[in-house]
Amino acid sequence: MGCLSRVYFVILVLAKAEAQMEDGERIYLTGQIWKLEQSNRRWKRATFVLAVPLALLLIVAPATSFLLGMLHIRQTSKAAQMEMEARAAAEAARQRANGQQAKQAAEMPHGAADKNREADPQN
Repeated sequence: MGCLSRVYFVILVLAKAEAQMEDGERIYLTGQIWKLEQSNRRWKRATFVLAVPLALLLIVAPATSFLLGMLHIRQTSKAAQMEMEARAAAEAARQRANGQQAKQAAEMPHGAADKNREADPQN
């Protein structure tokens, strides 16, 4: 039994030493846990701060591109429509001018119209 009591004594001494080390280690590990949690909070904050502008950029950039594309299409179609209207107006003015010249030529005597044509190099 003497041997058994020595084993218990050694176990008791080791347990006390381990308990004392555990208090020091516990304080150290508690500090480490606090530092890690603080670092984790900082990273989460930084991630959120950087994610918000990135998300806005990913949403706003395609929307802006789409809207500018639609505006360009609208302006292009409006310009094409205005060009067609201008061409139609020019053609109508040309036809009116030709009609007035024909009317004037019809009202003039036959010989006067020929003299007018000779004097007007455009016709």
